[in-house]
Amino acid sequence: MLAVLFPVAKSIVMKAVESEQVKYLVVEILKRIVAKTDNDLDDLVVAQLELALFPKPKEAPAEAE
Repeated sequence: MLAVLFPVAKSIVMKAVESEQVKYLVVEILKRIVAKTDNDLDDLVVAQLELALFPKPKEAPAEAE
């Protein structure tokens, strides 16, 4: 029975991982975890992960008048 359910469950989870909502969830969970630690290194790693997953759009340069 498990041999049949495992591949199905695995495919569902792998498809869900690709969604934006799951990525946001993972980042929020990591933020809460690292907020409880004393060092800042893990905070920087999570911030870099967030930038890698959700790059901020570049602002257009202001036109000179």
